[in-house]
Amino acid sequence: MAKLKKPYHESFHFQEVSKMIVKLKDESDRAVALIVTAWVDDALTEMLKRKLVQDDKVIDDMFRHIGPLGTFSSRIGLAYLVGRISKTVYENLETIRKIRNDFAHTRDDLQFSCQGISDRCKNLYLKGLKGPMVPQPSLIHVMHLLRPALASLVL
Repeated sequence: MAKLKKPYHESFHFQEVSKMIVKLKDESDRAVALIVTAWVDDALTEMLKRKLVQDDKVIDDMFRHIGPLGTFSSRIGLAYLVGRISKTVYENLETIRKIRNDFAHTRDDLQFSCQGISDRCKNLYLKGLKGPMVPQPSLIHVMHLLRPALASLVL
C-alpha cells in the first residue's frame, strides 16, 4: 500500500536556506553555482516526488541516477510539461543548470565574471530587480525568487 508523506511545504525550511544564502557571500564562484543548483534541484525533486503515488520502490527506480528522472534536466522538463512550473521558471532553471554544468565540468578557475557565465546570468529573469546585475548575486537572487515558487507548487 502506498503511504502518504507530510506536505513538502511543512518539511522545507526556508529559514535554513536564508541563512545559507548569507553564508554564500564567502564562497567561491564555483561553490555558489554548485550549492545553489543543488538546493534548487533538491526542491524540484521533492516537489515532483510529493505529487506522485507514494510507492518508494518505483520512485527510487525513477529518480536513481540512471533512471528516467535521474537528471536535473529531466526533472526540469517533466515539471514544466505537467504544468508544475511556468515557462519563465523553466527557462530560469535551464539557465541555472547550464551555469552549474559550466562550473562542474571544467578544471579552469571559472568565475561569474567570465564572459560565458556572465552572458548566461543575463538570461535569468529577475522579477522586480532593476538596474545592472552582478552575475553571482543574480544567481543567488534567482534562487531566492524561485524557492517560494517551487514550494508553492506543492501546497
